[in-house]
Amino acid sequence: MNDSKMLTEGALLTVVYSILLVIALFFPLIGIVVFFVLPVPFIMFASRYGWKPSLLMGAAAILVSMLIATSVTLPVTVFVGIGGIAAGIAIYKGLSSYESWAVGTIGFAVGLVLVYAFIQTVLNINIVGTIEASINQSLEMMESLGVPSYMSGEMYQNFTEQFAVIKDLIPAVIVIMAILFAFINVWVSFKIKNRIESTTLYFPPFHSFNLPVSVIWIYFMALIITFFDIDQDSFLFVGVANVIVLATLLLTIQGFSLIFCIAHIKKWPKAIPIISIVLGFIIPGLIYLIQMLGIIDLGFSVKHRLSGKKKS
Repeated sequence: MNDSKMLTEGALLTVVYSILLVIALFFPLIGIVVFFVLPVPFIMFASRYGWKPSLLMGAAAILVSMLIATSVTLPVTVFVGIGGIAAGIAIYKGLSSYESWAVGTIGFAVGLVLVYAFIQTVLNINIVGTIEASINQSLEMMESLGVPSYMSGEMYQNFTEQFAVIKDLIPAVIVIMAILFAFINVWVSFKIKNRIESTTLYFPPFHSFNLPVSVIWIYFMALIITFFDIDQDSFLFVGVANVIVLATLLLTIQGFSLIFCIAHIKKWPKAIPIISIVLGFIIPGLIYLIQMLGIIDLGFSVKHRLSGKKKS
């Protein structure tokens, strides 16, 4: 009976995934939103039945997706399937919300790496080269049409140098995308499971968010390495650059969390910390101040001290 129920749910969720995939591919406007929740069916199934049945569902989803448009849907299904199953297994094992988020992030990162490798090798498409060629083609078209181009001379050289740096930061971009996908899908899955299964899964309030203190040490060690003369084409330089980008992002999130914590303790209107996030990305230099708040919070346990004073 249980096997029959499991197979029925697996088939149903595979159909749901297939419908969402079609919407994501052929309905551009709503498809963008749908694309970000494609892993939810995998999370829902894996969170109920564990990894072995989930692998069968993943295989079924791959077979179905290959009937739609192999070159596009196969890598997408592999990406969302690996990430969704990883996050779902974490929930199945009773891990905390942040642990499920972390496991899902690893799964989505692995999926993205496999997709990147698939596109580069099997499809023989150089993603970075294609983007660079498209930009150059656009600039040439502007010049041929007599449209003034501001991407010339020193500005164009600066652009090419910045683009070269972006190419080195592909690992960091992959991890950031994985973090975003994991959070959105774990959060949505929690909401669905709470509604359908009457569970009480949730993320703790953002004002209680805390990173491991080791993030600071990793960040500062990476910064110290940058003071040495390192070959920019070396693996060490690329690794350090990616570590700094990721650590900076995490410390910025920690800084915003501290602002939310202060607002919670002082009972400020909820709009104030939300406005701080908006201003952080609008006002030049403010984001660095928020990053410093994150470093201070982790280094001196500011949240813990503030919470202690509140209790006393």
